[in-house]
Amino acid sequence: MLVSNAQKKKVAVVTFYADKTIDLSVLSASADLIAKNTKLSDDPNFNLTEPLKKLHQAFFAEYTKNFDFEIIDEAEVLSNETYQAFVPTYQEGNTFLTDVETTTSIEEYNVIPSYRKNVKDLKEVAEALGVDAIMFVNLSFGFVKTGIGSMGYVSVQA
Repeated sequence: MLVSNAQKKKVAVVTFYADKTIDLSVLSASADLIAKNTKLSDDPNFNLTEPLKKLHQAFFAEYTKNFDFEIIDEAEVLSNETYQAFVPTYQEGNTFLTDVETTTSIEEYNVIPSYRKNVKDLKEVAEALGVDAIMFVNLSFGFVKTGIGSMGYVSVQA
């Protein structure tokens, strides 16, 4: 019989935000480009604060129980000086998240897209927090096309 002495890995959630642009790339590249360059994020009726708060509450109250690793307390992350001083990259490759204007975030969290550069640059934050890994949580929306040829329908996926 083998006895396992493995420790649970520690993970820090470093961002928790909603992207207010809608991915239309499944419909067409031009529709996607137009949607990502419109000012839907400025429309006061398109407010993602409440759905994001509900996701945040459910994530820490329910979802984290199913992980086989430990999520450190978010207050520890948010109060960390290295985390607070971190300046993320908002554009990488062909992506359009160029600033925080198109997002809604949970208070005190930095909006950090999961770009390769940000992941690499967050190594210092992970070391300062004493964690084995970092986690990005974001809520985004996109159209999903279902059907064959011109027959089908389009739905929104979160």
